[in-house]
Amino acid sequence: MKKMNWLLSSVVLLSLGCGLNQDPLDSKSDVVKDAQQPQAKVETPAPEKSDAIRINSVPKYTFSEGRESKFSIMSSVLAADYDVVTQIANEIDFPGAKFDQATGEFSWAPPKGLVYDGLSKTLELQIRVFAKHQTDAGAKVFTNQKTIEIVVERSMGKPVISTVAGIPAEGFVEGTSGSFTVLVHDEDAGPSSDTFPRLEILQPDYATISLTPYVKINKVIPDFQKRDFLFELSVESSSGLVDGYASAGFGFRAVSRYNKISSPYNVSTKVLAKFGNVKTSWTDEIKVPTGLNYDYSFIVFESTSRAEFEEVASEDLPNGAVLECDHYNAKGYMTCSLKWKVDKRENLGPSAITLKVKAVKRYYSEVTPVEQTFTLKYKVVKGPGYVAPPKPPVNEDEGEEEP
Repeated sequence: MKKMNWLLSSVVLLSLGCGLNQDPLDSKSDVVKDAQQPQAKVETPAPEKSDAIRINSVPKYTFSEGRESKFSIMSSVLAADYDVVTQIANEIDFPGAKFDQATGEFSWAPPKGLVYDGLSKTLELQIRVFAKHQTDAGAKVFTNQKTIEIVVERSMGKPVISTVAGIPAEGFVEGTSGSFTVLVHDEDAGPSSDTFPRLEILQPDYATISLTPYVKINKVIPDFQKRDFLFELSVESSSGLVDGYASAGFGFRAVSRYNKISSPYNVSTKVLAKFGNVKTSWTDEIKVPTGLNYDYSFIVFESTSRAEFEEVASEDLPNGAVLECDHYNAKGYMTCSLKWKVDKRENLGPSAITLKVKAVKRYYSEVTPVEQTFTLKYKVVKGPGYVAPPKPPVNEDEGEEEP
């Protein structure tokens, strides 16, 4: 009985062993069998450089800071059933740039300050194009590249003349020095003096007299943080430019280190006459004899011959003397005369007359008048029939001693 059971167990185990090694798809159709097979992985081949890819664009393009410009990049491949993909390899070098894959348009507005030294900066735009087969993943992948030279021009604004201060409201007086300032703002100026803007003196738009030859730049005071430059100037005109006064002027323009020119600035003012010294021909002591009708003529004149005289006054005239001046006679001088019938008993010796005059420009109140005081010296000397003045009586009692 035990032997029978062992044989039955062996048969069962043998049957189970044969079942484990049996292929479960043996009874299935070939379609089912093929569907269950794992697909082999297709590797994309490495890109292969090929001139079959054409990249059409400009060889060089120029942009300006702060201004958007654009150009086209067109790519194609001389192979059927291939698509091209265009990429900008170094897009990071062009901050804010945009490339439209559909249209091939590259647009960019370079930020201001990109060019920090010099007039321009040159970059390279690296274009890379790939061509892939539309359906066959295992087909060759082609590639090509092109470099476009990109030039970015510095954005250079014109300098601006901000203010002109210190021009005297009454105008400049000829023969004197007057100072004023001009403030220039220039964003493109550098920190060294050779990069500062320069100020050019121009002829006036309209004026009777041009002061341009007399304007001098003395120094410039920079405020580099604000890009402001304060020019200190002076006007040193010569004498004799005008008779009374006349319209005058000059102009400016500022020029940056990159030769960008500001709008002109015109200064309209006037020039006033400045009188010279007022003098007289009565310079030495004159001798006046007694007992005669004495008549002495002299002139008072202004050295530039432009003044007229008024407010003539005399002081300390001797008794019987008259001093008169014809101050309307001629421009620049007047004739005066001292008339005196000298008494025979006139005290002898030196004395003086005070003469005060004022030189003006009639109808030109802006012209500063000149006042002058003269001391006219004379000496009374003995003339014909001189009679000595009586001596004062002597008191005889003055010499006696008291008892």
